[in-house]
Amino acid sequence: MININQQLVENYRQPVENSYQYKQQFDRGQNLTIQAFEDINLSVDEILGG
Repeated sequence: MININQQLVENYRQPVENSYQYKQQFDRGQNLTIQAFEDINLSVDEILGG
């Protein structure tokens, strides 16, 4: 999920009832990978623009 207001990307995996077992936040200056495409590396700056 892209959180424009807080300028970060949130990653939620493994849903369980009303929550997720895995939650992670990425701030500007950080990089992330997509679980299905681990060879692709994205920067939060690229996603948010800037």
